[in-house]
Amino acid sequence: MISVIISLLILIACIIARNKSENITVIFKKEYRKSSESFEFNLLAEALKVHKVSAFIQKGFSKKSFGVIYFDNDEAKNKEIIDKLLKSLDSKDKESFPVFTPPRMLFGCEDIDSVSFSKIFGNISVLTRVGFWLKEDPILKTLREITEFIENNMSKISDNGWKYVFICTPDDKTVKLYDLAFPGSGGYGFGPSKEFKFELDNAMNSNAYKYVSFLIEKITDMKSQKPKNDDKKE
Repeated sequence: MISVIISLLILIACIIARNKSENITVIFKKEYRKSSESFEFNLLAEALKVHKVSAFIQKGFSKKSFGVIYFDNDEAKNKEIIDKLLKSLDSKDKESFPVFTPPRMLFGCEDIDSVSFSKIFGNISVLTRVGFWLKEDPILKTLREITEFIENNMSKISDNGWKYVFICTPDDKTVKLYDLAFPGSGGYGFGPSKEFKFELDNAMNSNAYKYVSFLIEKITDMKSQKPKNDDKKE
């Protein structure tokens, strides 16, 4: 009898957990559609599509910043540096690493305290996490894993060093993340990297650029920070 009661309680808990997970999916789709109507959202999505590379940047234990990055106003020179950078990050080859000045922010936000998934949906309960394990929307799963990668690697920094987590969006389905650290003692070191593939939802008119734009908008509170454009003609 006791075993039957325990089994019933577990079943009820699993049903509740799955419902909570499904509710998060409903909230996500609603928030995504709402965000995708904003000027800031579409401006960032287009920047991610055109420029391909963005990054979270942190110095020491200060707050993080985010921006779509570029290195030179000359399009050909900028592409050359970006291509060398991504090739070096892919191969972890220091010899091919381009020498460049700190990147400029084409589109950026500052004073970011956290890159946690909870900044998108609030604190996630234990039951909801169980629901994710039972059944998680594949798009949400990818977004959650991206935020976890960024947050975990941004936390590994020395008190006077620089940390970059580059976000590469080479096409409408793919997101590549690269960790790069510049210790205060000089030099630099390659950290982990990871590739993600989004499942596209035609009903949501979605792609990787827009999903990353949604994630960034929620994490950085883009609207209230009035994203800046540092692009200047030389």
